[in-house]
Amino acid sequence: MVGGADNAIVVEGEIVEGDALRLRRLLEEQGAGVGGYRIAFNSPGGNLVEGLKLGVTIREFGLSTSIGTIDR
Repeated sequence: MVGGADNAIVVEGEIVEGDALRLRRLLEEQGAGVGGYRIAFNSPGGNLVEGLKLGVTIREFGLSTSIGTIDR
């Protein structure tokens, strides 16, 4: 998982255990309010359970998502 520019986060590479917690911490550090960020997934997939946890975090924070990268 890598950070992005402005209010965008790019998630690149395989989804692995701990990604949801890393995302939550990043959002909390940035003071992200509901709907304040968007996430682009550039990933081949990965750990199903961690992907579900990411989904819960994304929904809790009201984030928008897309597939691919974000122009910086």
